[in-house]
Amino acid sequence: LSNIADKEEVKYEKEALHVIAEKADGALRDALSCFDLMVNFCSGNITYKEVVKNLNILDHDYYFKISDNLISHNFSSVLLILDKIISKGFQVDQLLSGLSKHFRNLLVCKNAETHILFMKSDQIKEKYVKQSIQCDVNFLIESLNICNDCDVNFKNTANQRLLIELTL
Repeated sequence: LSNIADKEEVKYEKEALHVIAEKADGALRDALSCFDLMVNFCSGNITYKEVVKNLNILDHDYYFKISDNLISHNFSSVLLILDKIISKGFQVDQLLSGLSKHFRNLLVCKNAETHILFMKSDQIKEKYVKQSIQCDVNFLIESLNICNDCDVNFKNTANQRLLIELTL
């Protein structure tokens, strides 16, 4: 995508292209199609903020904020962040999936040998490494297990919001 952007003289943020590639889930045709849409929506200047907004993707900063508040046991802030996310139209199962990925990425970043499994830009990688230092491995594994249990029970519960609140 960066080669195409350079040839077409399209300005871009590297992280924005990473989001497009991730959204395409490995499908080149989908990535190119999405890239083309973003060129039009962003008037030739593809930014992370615009890509997240136009593709209706939950900004990774929400996951960092949730994690920071969980680490510091500030549970009321976590619930307020959840409410803000829901008010923006995001589904709680989308949050759950993203939070699971976030905890997995933090776990991967705790060990220098597993950094190769982390497929994000250097700027985002630095944020993950920084936050992973604050997290105990047991906290991350337990968080992944709790998210997995929530995911398993999600479709069978009558009150999905309560389930996600209890999970958080």
